[in-house]
Amino acid sequence: MDKLESDFSKELKIIPWWSYLLGSIAFLCMQFVFHVAILHSEKVPPPPAVRSLLGVVTGLALAVWFMLLGYVNRDAGRRGMNRALWTFLVIIIPNGIGYIIYFIMRKPMQVPCPHCGASAEPGFTYCTKCGKALKPSCASCGAQMRPGDAFCPSCGKAAAPSA
Repeated sequence: MDKLESDFSKELKIIPWWSYLLGSIAFLCMQFVFHVAILHSEKVPPPPAVRSLLGVVTGLALAVWFMLLGYVNRDAGRRGMNRALWTFLVIIIPNGIGYIIYFIMRKPMQVPCPHCGASAEPGFTYCTKCGKALKPSCASCGAQMRPGDAFCPSCGKAAAPSA
């Protein structure tokens, strides 16, 4: 449970400040609309409890929408996708469908090269910047091995000692 909570808190930390700001402004605007503006625009306004409930529900919905917008913007960047394009698509595709499309189409997280630190796709065998192996491989058969493996999982030969 702690790992799940820590992963969720890490994901929340990538939401940019401007997204929180826009969400807060949207929430406050909905409070104004339902508590002040609606009183002056209708002959018989809804009861205060209904206005409060509608203000909170619509305000929270807009705040979450803006925070998800910021999340998509930052998450697309760290996955090697076009941040501006995905942010634009999420804005113009209505009813949350843009978010659904983003979460279906997004690439897996990139991994850093242990030698030069450049980002690489998770399935790559070699770094595209420095050309070195991203994961150790068997000297005998060439199969990829996990760091620290003593024997190859494919051919069973002893792994070469790491320098």
